Amino acid sequence: FANGAVSAAFFSLVSSAAQAARLNGQNITPNDPILTPEQKADLAKRQGLAVDDINAAYESGALADGRGFKTIDDASIEVLGVLDPISQRHQVEIGGFIFPSGEEYVYGRPMVGTGSSIPGLVNVPDSAVAGFHTHPSGVRQFSINDVRWVKQTGRPLYLSGNGQVRACDVSGFSCSLFKANTFPHTSWNPGLQGRVIP
Repeated sequence: FANGAVSAAFFSLVSSAAQAARLNGQNITPNDPILTPEQKADLAKRQGLAVDDINAAYESGALADGRGFKTIDDASIEVLGVLDPISQRHQVEIGGFIFPSGEEYVYGRPMVGTGSSIPGLVNVPDSAVAGFHTHPSGVRQFSINDVRWVKQTGRPLYLSGNGQVRACDVSGFSCSLFKANTFPHTSWNPGLQGRVIP
């Protein structure tokens, strides 16, 4: 995204969140200025509770810094398996990046977003090989903006909704930007389904 190739549609998704603030070692999306004060307070509370649950997952060993996996799929399965129920419980999106580590892959510390986006995903580290995120609504298909993210970053994006993990790679028929834009956003849209991770 550093090259300015961000589409207007994707930019509008994240433009209301100017910078991420640090809270308990986690990236937190700032409150959206179009929210009422009550909604901002509620969002901040839900984000804080999600951070607490993520920190507890690290303390219990359910998540671990530097834990290596043979494949990107395997790293995604573990991190999203832990984050999906947290995301649904607090109705916030949670996501992050996957990195190479020697001959293995590790997931980075998750970022907590709003109920419908993770603006921190726009800042893709050069060393990241993939992104991951949850859908707190439980929707198992990618959004058009998810597909655009994959197209623009050249990296696969993993999604967890209701416990099922999927991967989006625009080289595949099931995660095509053309088809995402051509077909309506329904459960059968072949441009939004992605690849189911067993």
